[in-house]
Amino acid sequence: VYTTVSDTTTQRVKQFLAQLADWPGTVVAVTKAATLDQCRDACAAGLTHFGENRVQNLLGRQSDLADLPVKWHLIGPLQSNKVNKTVGRVSLIHSVDSLGLAQKISQTAQATTPGQSQPVLLQVNWAAEPQKHGFAPDQLLSDVKTILALPGLQVQGLMFIAPQGVDSAVLRQLFTGLGQFKNRLEQQ
Repeated sequence: VYTTVSDTTTQRVKQFLAQLADWPGTVVAVTKAATLDQCRDACAAGLTHFGENRVQNLLGRQSDLADLPVKWHLIGPLQSNKVNKTVGRVSLIHSVDSLGLAQKISQTAQATTPGQSQPVLLQVNWAAEPQKHGFAPDQLLSDVKTILALPGLQVQGLMFIAPQGVDSAVLRQLFTGLGQFKNRLEQQ
């Protein structure tokens, strides 16, 4: 988190994006601790995807920064009672963690924007951490066909939050295992 926006900060963002020019992913700037001026500066430097982890903060940021050409992501947990405030307002929901939530998003998407789908990621609790949200792998294996058949829902991949404080070898094992699990889901 930085407290003042400067040309140096803007230049660092531009350099970072230049280093990732050939990378096929998307950089999402998490704006939860940033000021509005810092968000504007980040956009001016080339960041076009912003993420918030709480629906109420997301809605406020969208309103305050409505003039910016950015795509919004919900990166935190989504409660079913806030689905109607989120569907159709974000480019991607990163945290679909249950069949029930997927069904609620599907129903809301159909009612809100007929003919369009809400892009989502399915969150997997791959490391089986009790304090984290996400499908248990066996549960996702059981539910994936039902989820993929839901109208108004566009599954774009998996999301996993790695445990904090583990060494790189453990992280490599976890992400390799998740990649193999993704392949298994695709085969199913």
